[in-house]
Parts: sequence; structure tokens; C-alpha cells
Amino acid sequence: AMAPVFGIVRNQSDEDVRLVEVASVVSGEAELHETVSGAAGGSMMQEREGGFVIPAGGELVFEPGGNHIMLMGVHESIRTGQEVAVTLTLENGDTSEIVASARSFEGGNEQYQGGE
Repeated sequence: AMAPVFGIVRNQSDEDVRLVEVASVVSGEAELHETVSGAAGGSMMQEREGGFVIPAGGELVFEPGGNHIMLMGVHESIRTGQEVAVTLTLENGDTSEIVASARSFEGGNEQYQGGE
């Protein structure tokens, strides 16, 4: 099973940082995904090469139809209201944990590239 994670990550430092890796205890894998326009005019999701830069004092928005974190190989069903911890790793090795509250979500019939 796969589950997207949405939210806003703020960089409160005075330097740009690059988010390069995500992980969660609830899934075998987690990837940083971007949404790009597909050949047929629809949108397609794919892993974001090199991660995302979060500007100094700025934010990175993960939202439906845009950039998001994708949990893949989720071990067991995530229940609505369940809190899911996701660990973010920056290029400099710093890590930060965010907690997302699970909600039911109907996808927008996006096409997924790669994976299952």
C-alpha cells in the first residue's frame, strides 16, 4: 500500500537547506515526489532527483497535485486519525521528525511512474 503525506515544512534558519531523504516506521520505503505534466496532458508523479531546497526563512509545501512525500510498502492499514511519524534528513545530515495525522483521501487518479 502507498500513502501520500502532505503538509508544510518551514526552514527557520538563515541558510537554504536541502531535504534529501524521508523515512517512516510505518512503511518500507519513503520517497520525495514531484508532480510533473505528463505527455497526455495529465499529471504524473515521480521521485524528485536531488531532493528539495527549502529557502532560508521559507517553506516547502507538500500538497495534493504538487510535491509530496510518498510512503510505499506501508506495513498495515493506516487508520484515520492515526499519527504517523516521518523523519526528514537534510543534505548536511541533520534530521527532523514531523508527525502527520492520517485522514481519508481520495486520490486524483494520478499516474504513478515506477514502483508498483
